[in-house]
Amino acid sequence: VPKASKPASSRALKIGAATLTGFILDNYKVASGITVTMGSYLGNKGFLGGGLGCDIIYKEDYINYHIPIYTTIRGFIGKSIAQFTYGTRIGVAVVDCNYRGNTNYTYGHTNYHDVTVTSYSNINLGLRLVCTKKFAITITEESDIYLGKRYFNVGWALRLGFEF
Repeated sequence: VPKASKPASSRALKIGAATLTGFILDNYKVASGITVTMGSYLGNKGFLGGGLGCDIIYKEDYINYHIPIYTTIRGFIGKSIAQFTYGTRIGVAVVDCNYRGNTNYTYGHTNYHDVTVTSYSNINLGLRLVCTKKFAITITEESDIYLGKRYFNVGWALRLGFEF
C-alpha cells in the first residue's frame, strides 16, 4: 500500500516568511520595518530558521536604522485554522543612529551620527491563521531589545506576518 504524501505545511523546507512591523508609539517614537525569515517546520508544532530585517525608528530629532540578523524558533499550539503562536529571536544587529538638532543625544554637537553593533533579542506572542496548506497570516505582539556598549533600545510592536 503506498504511503500518502505529507501535507505542504509539514514538509521540511519553508520557502519564506515576511513580517511587517506595525507602529511603535513610545515616548513619541514611531517605527516601521520588515523582516524576512527562512527555515524549516518542526512538524506541525513549530518552526526553526534564521532571518534578516530592517526597522526604522524616527522622531522629530532623530532617525535610527536597525538591521538585525537572527536565529528564530516559534511554536504553535492548536490544530485548527486558528493557532496560538509564541517564539523568540536571538542575534546581532547593526544600528545606525542619526541625531540632528539640539538634543540630549548629540553630545554638544548640532548633528551626530554613530554606527554600532548590538545584541538583538525578541519575544513574541500571537495568533496564526492558517489560510491554505502553503499560506498563513500571523498577528503578534512583540518586544525587541537592542543592547550594545553605546546603545540601548526596547520597543513593543504589533506585527503582521505572511507565511508562504
